[in-house]
Formats: sequence, C-alpha cells, structure tokens
Amino acid sequence: MNGCGGLAVLKPEFIVPKHQFKSNIDLGTSLTTEFEPVIKKAKTDEDIIPSTSTTSDNITEDISINDQQTPYKSKKQWRKEKRGQNKNRPMRSEKLRNDEKLCKSYIDGILEEPCINPEKCPFLHDVAKYIALPGTLKSKIDKECYVFKTYGRCFRGLTCLFSKSHTDTENKNMVNIELWTQMKPVFESTHGNILDRDTQQQLRTRKFDFSQIDSICNNVEKAIKLKREAKLNVIPVVADETEKIIKTIGPITDEDEIVVRPEEIKKVDWKNKLYLSPLTTVGNLPFRRLCVDFGADITCSEMSLANSILQGTPHEFALHRRHPSEKIWGVQLCASNAVVAAKACHILDKVGVEYDFVDLNMGCPLDNVFQLGAGSGLMCRGNKVESVAKTMSAVLGSKNKPFTVKMRAGVKTDKYIAHDLIKLCRDSGVSAVTVKESIIYIINF
Repeated sequence: MNGCGGLAVLKPEFIVPKHQFKSNIDLGTSLTTEFEPVIKKAKTDEDIIPSTSTTSDNITEDISINDQQTPYKSKKQWRKEKRGQNKNRPMRSEKLRNDEKLCKSYIDGILEEPCINPEKCPFLHDVAKYIALPGTLKSKIDKECYVFKTYGRCFRGLTCLFSKSHTDTENKNMVNIELWTQMKPVFESTHGNILDRDTQQQLRTRKFDFSQIDSICNNVEKAIKLKREAKLNVIPVVADETEKIIKTIGPITDEDEIVVRPEEIKKVDWKNKLYLSPLTTVGNLPFRRLCVDFGADITCSEMSLANSILQGTPHEFALHRRHPSEKIWGVQLCASNAVVAAKACHILDKVGVEYDFVDLNMGCPLDNVFQLGAGSGLMCRGNKVESVAKTMSAVLGSKNKPFTVKMRAGVKTDKYIAHDLIKLCRDSGVSAVTVKESIIYIINF
C-alpha cells in the first residue's frame, strides 16, 4: 500500500480474464470457478474473440458452447440489448390486495349507503372478515385520532390507523355530535368536491344555462360598438319599430338590461391592509392560512384558467377552496376574451364558491398562456382589454362583486404601457388595478 500511492491493489486470485467474464455473462452462469491470474493484459484477438486455448477444461467447454449458440456481439450491440426495464430486479413486498380492503360503503362499520356495483366491486363487504384479517389489528396505532379530536368525526372509519380511539365495541365508527355540528362548515370548506357530477356533466355536454351571461355580454358589445362608430362618425342603422315584441307572463328581472353603475358596486377597503399576492403553485390553502396567522388581511386564490373551468376540470375547481379564517378572499382568473371570463365567474357563483372579488391576471409571462393571448399577452390587445373590463364589471356588478386587474408595467423591455391601460380600466368600471414592477402598486378607484 505504501508504494502504490494510496491505491488498493487487487489480489491476483480476484482478477478474471476478459474472455471468460464475457462468456459467463452470455451463458448466464455465475463466476464460481477459480482462474489463473492475469499477469499482463495485451490487446490481441484473443481478448476480443473467445479462444479455446485455455488451461481450464471447464472454460474450454463454456466457450465452445457459447460459440455455437450465440454469435459475437460488439460493445455497442451489447449496450443496446441492456437498455429498457430491468425485469429481473428484486421486487418489493406485495401491496395489500383489493379483496383485503374494506369497501367505502362499510367504512363506518354499518351499511349507510349501498355499494354502487356490489357484483363487480373488488373490495370486502364483510366487516367481521376485515377485522379478522391478520394484518388489520397489527397496523392499528393505539393513539388518539387528530381528525376525530378536531372535527368530531373521522371519515376514514374502520380503515383509519387510529380507529381504536373512535370505534365502539361493535366496531362502529363513533361521532361526537356536538363537536361535529360546530365544525362541519369548517370541514366542508376544506374537504370534498366543489363541483358536483350533475354540473360537471352539463359543462362537458355544453348544456349549462348561460342565457343571462350571453345577454349581458351582447349588450356590452353593442355599447362598445356604438361608441367606436360614434368616434368614426358612422351613423348606426336604426332597428325597425314594427319589430315584434315578445310578451312575457309574470314578473321578470332587469339584471340583463340595467347594468349596475360602478358607484353602486361593493368596494373592497384596501387601506392599511396587507394583501397577499396570488402565487401560482405556492399560494394554496395551507400557505394562505399560515399567512393569515402572520397578519395577511386580504388573500387570493392561485391563478385558474377560465377555459378549464368551462370544461369542468375538477382540479381547477380545487383551487377555489376558502378557509373560514380568510376574511377577504378573491378568485384570480386567466382568460383571453370577455365571454369566457364572464362564464367562468358565473359557474363559480353557481357551484357555491363564496368570493369577495374577482381578479383578472394580465401579468402571467408563461409561453403557453402568452401565446393564447391571455396573461401578459392580453396587455398587447387594447380592444380586448376594454371588452373584458366592461363585460366583467357588468357581470360582477349584477352580483354586487368588485372586479380588479393585475398587470405588469409593460410587456417589452423599456416600453411601459400600463399607464394607458390603467385609464382604460378606470373608465370601464374596474375597482382596483395592481401594477407589478420592482415594487407592487395598488391603485384603488
């Protein structure tokens, strides 16, 4: 060791000739035989092509079999064959089979709701058999269940690791009625699906009722068109007075005809309050709860795509969960046109999302968003900005909700356009504008 400069020298008995090592790999045999030590390794044909002139008879036999069965393969061919999944790797322990898991309909120990398809259901429908399984009792932890302690009910039931703390002698899931009645709204606000299946089916089959939104959007578009024609001194065509008047029976609302003025819309008081900016992939519900504990007064959801909401995507609706500790909470949408954004707001209102304001994202720099004309790409489309701002202000005004906009100082370097868009937003009924540069400014109208 002293003469080798810190290198560990291999003992001669552990050195394997190259041709013998390769022949054993080709045949799938183990290196169990003893070999003669290799004193000097030369790059000859014998190193590449297996030779029969060896001192061991066993080695000669193996090489002759190898020559007859498998042809010579180069290093490139050898590496190519070794690609892909290693199916001979040691496997992990088997997972719990489905026939050893308890069906959700029996999760409370009693059959409250029948199984949807009991004939094809692969799970257990016998509580006694599930408890009698050898691994069931061993996996249980003899400590108090946090969910049961906090909310008064554990929805994991018998499958909970701490089920010993909330099951009785008859193996039924217990409920603390007094605590559960008090904490049920808190639990439902952070758990469960916001979008029910019927609404999702209507959205995917395009049968959801948007008649009210379509009427408001058409009125706003007509008003914008008349305003532009007036600037160009074009005389609009007057409709025929003899046009048929559709008679209606009973009282009707005038929400689609009379737009609420900006002065009448509910305002958000931004003064002396800490506003947590919408943070994509970061500003989720647990993060916002922590920020509220540290003093945040106004919070907002992560950016959600209006197109995904119209398609009934469940994970997009999951972004709009609100915790009771969030006193002032808004929804941030990303859309490229007014109709899609207005319909998305209407859907969120119908499914029961209780928001205080809606914020339009005009600052997202992602390529897939920018190329669709949404996010910061919307700032380059002045006419669309006016259309979106006026339509959203009208739709949310009918629901008595304020509408805000978040934008950048500009899209291109050293070319600021935010000052022009801020005036446009103010005249279109936007309640507040957030400008993001090196410092974030909130302009409240």
